[in-house]
Amino acid sequence: VGSALFGTYYFFSGYFYYYQSTKLLALITCTVALINLVASYKLIPKYGINGAAVGSFISYTVALICVVCYRIFSKKSVRSPEKY
Repeated sequence: VGSALFGTYYFFSGYFYYYQSTKLLALITCTVALINLVASYKLIPKYGINGAAVGSFISYTVALICVVCYRIFSKKSVRSPEKY
């Protein structure tokens, strides 16, 4: 499930490249990495490999929510190619 969420995150991250908002994408990615580290640090000692999976799931969910919310609430719209 976590891999599917991360794949969807990559799908929506193309929007950031299109509008050259890569600094925001880097901020989101670093924040999610930090969440993953903290969650893994807290969950692995108690739950082992399952704790690592849950920590990754949590961080990938946060990443997906961030990029989807930015896409929904952003004032920018994707232009369609002009017809000649």
